[in-house]
Amino acid sequence: MAAVPGRAGYFYGLTDRGPNADAPDGNKSEMLLDFQPQIGKFKLVDGRAELVSKVLLKGPRSLGGVKYSGRPPHDTSEVIDDVDATNANGGTPVPVARDAYGYDSEGLVALRDGTFWVSDEYGPYVTHFDADGYEIGRLTPYRNSVDNAAHKIVGYLPAELANRVKNKGMEGLTVTPDGSGSWEREGGFGGAGADCRDRSADLSGEAVPVPVGQPGDYWCGDQ
Repeated sequence: MAAVPGRAGYFYGLTDRGPNADAPDGNKSEMLLDFQPQIGKFKLVDGRAELVSKVLLKGPRSLGGVKYSGRPPHDTSEVIDDVDATNANGGTPVPVARDAYGYDSEGLVALRDGTFWVSDEYGPYVTHFDADGYEIGRLTPYRNSVDNAAHKIVGYLPAELANRVKNKGMEGLTVTPDGSGSWEREGGFGGAGADCRDRSADLSGEAVPVPVGQPGDYWCGDQ
């Protein structure tokens, strides 16, 4: 959730990858494979939030503006079970097909220029979208990913982020008051008791994040 800059009583909300549940085999399972992650604009009316508009997340305009999905990208080892296909297969798990535009959106920043930064916990990635939801830049820890050709890569996150525990990526995101830098909250690395860190990133150009802080003695991310 993020405040709408300059609009008192308005805020943005963000979906994740869509409806999912724990599967019997230990994986996550998805029911709506065509779900498109999106940002909702809300206004407060008499203590209630009313949906005003939606921004659907899409790939770069120059690459056709392919819609994002909640399916896993090729970079992650995470396996998601297809509920309908698994049921049709007598209960034997059938994995969801991977998608270069797969995104598990988590953290949201709304800038004064109308654009958005959204963090993800599949990669993890941090992606910049314009006011219409088209990708205009992405930070990734994968320099040689086959999925990079589908995106506008503007910088690289530390390679160690590729070792994150599945379902524990960049859960939170905020930005400095002048809009020039971001702060991300990472999920765990390794096993139980793994660390949680904050990182900063320069958003003014070719972004190369700089580690800040030290590993903590607590767990963060989805429990």
